[in-house]
Amino acid sequence: MGRGAAPWLAWVCVMGCSTTVVGTTAPTDAGAVDARDAATVDVPMEDRVDGGCECPGRCEAGRCVRAVEVAGGISHTCVRFEDGSVRCRGDNTAYGQLGVGHEDVVLDAVAPLGVSEVVSLAAGDFSVCVVRRDGAVLRWGSAAGRENSTPAAVPAVPASVEVTAGTFHECARGADGEVWCWGFNNAGELGDDSYYSSAPRASAGLRGAVEVRASVTATCARWADDTVRCMGHNEHGQRGDTSAEWRGLGVPFSLPGVTQLSAKVSHVCALREDGTVWCWGWNNEGQLGDGTTTDRAAPVQAMGVRDAVAVAAGRYHTCALQRGGTVLCWGSNARSQRGAGEAAVSATPNVVAGLRDAVAIGAGWDHTCAIVADGSVWCWGEPGRTSSVPFARAPVRVRW
Repeated sequence: MGRGAAPWLAWVCVMGCSTTVVGTTAPTDAGAVDARDAATVDVPMEDRVDGGCECPGRCEAGRCVRAVEVAGGISHTCVRFEDGSVRCRGDNTAYGQLGVGHEDVVLDAVAPLGVSEVVSLAAGDFSVCVVRRDGAVLRWGSAAGRENSTPAAVPAVPASVEVTAGTFHECARGADGEVWCWGFNNAGELGDDSYYSSAPRASAGLRGAVEVRASVTATCARWADDTVRCMGHNEHGQRGDTSAEWRGLGVPFSLPGVTQLSAKVSHVCALREDGTVWCWGWNNEGQLGDGTTTDRAAPVQAMGVRDAVAVAAGRYHTCALQRGGTVLCWGSNARSQRGAGEAAVSATPNVVAGLRDAVAIGAGWDHTCAIVADGSVWCWGEPGRTSSVPFARAPVRVRW
């Protein structure tokens, strides 16, 4: 980075990647900067490009590499690129969730050590899991009773195609339909009656699933016949099976046309093939999108969402990617995670202004990111607590 430019400035550049970036001084209050009020400053070209290559996504050996998947935890974000590489940025001081072999502050995007040929990416609250092209599962950070700042293979897991990470447990889905989980199981989220499993084991309750999603203390899965089953904590109805039981293995229920699930804390959302989004569980900030703040123990339709192609659940907010490339969000906006400026809670969707041509989305606890058609990544909300990560009320382009 060129002399005179603060290190955190590399995190964002404005639409079109011009020579202005948001902010002029090192942020205070754990990295919170209001993008609306910040001035702009010219930054030399060498501070914005890598190796003489200016790219929407990321430059690698002089060529452009597009982002294809983004995932966020409490205060870190990771992106998978089309060449199978991964870059992460944000907080690294809680168990080394950036995967660089230490727990020191890191002020730029970094490549987790030894991670390549990745085909599936998931971020837990303080951890990251990936599946490599050969089916191996690697993880780093803290979750499931494991703490490692250097990426390490999870032993005894057969070749996998998908991985998911919660707060206290993690799971991997194999091509054969077996789902292997490990970590804490105090509410039945591993699919049996044990308390903890340090070693991965097949979950009978999830066998045959085509998608699995972990949250804080629950796991949800869907099957090819439109069956959905959630297991674990149920204090807010997040199992979706209308049961009043606060914990347990859950009862399968049908959700016709379901094509995707998303879960983060205590609510779950599902995308259906007709473009509608249905959610259940905790609704304290309107994150279910049904126009209320009432918890729901069965799926309810998010109002005004009719042409969605992807859904992403955060802590108290939810976003949906529309077919035309716009993004709708609803729920809490306390950290601008809805991309609605200073707007307060909304139990119905708003369009994220200033964002177009989105092709993928991902949500952390209090931030949201979208990948647009040119392969660049745009984020809004509060995605971290180190000085490299600014607070943004509207989408800003993130450098990787």
